[in-house]
Amino acid sequence: IGAGVIGLELGSVYQRLGAELTVVEMTGSLLPGVEPECTAVVQKRLVKDGAKIMLNAKAAGFEKNSDGSVSVNVDVGGKIEKVVADVVLVAATLVALWIVEIGIGSTNLRALGPIPLTWMSVLPRVCTKCGKLAGSV
Repeated sequence: IGAGVIGLELGSVYQRLGAELTVVEMTGSLLPGVEPECTAVVQKRLVKDGAKIMLNAKAAGFEKNSDGSVSVNVDVGGKIEKVVADVVLVAATLVALWIVEIGIGSTNLRALGPIPLTWMSVLPRVCTKCGKLAGSV
């Protein structure tokens, strides 16, 4: 869940090691904020290697299955699709959550600059990766 640099890097590593990869991204492209020409190359390679890419999609919930797998309910344009996985990597960033929360939609993230800490109070409790922020805001 999340198609930023870290999510795609880790996902593609697992894919190369033999895992099936499904990418769920709530914006309209992989690598939000990166030039479209670059993201097209990455997306083409992932799909060529067998990845399923779900854009404009939000993880809407999950269920643990009796066999130990997890079913993730993914909202794609108001329609719920179920994705079954053994492992779910959550690599959603605060920037993506912030854009959706304040309602400005998909845009060039680099133009936004840093997120003011006072604006983070509108975000739900979130755990993210690699030291950006851990715990709640």
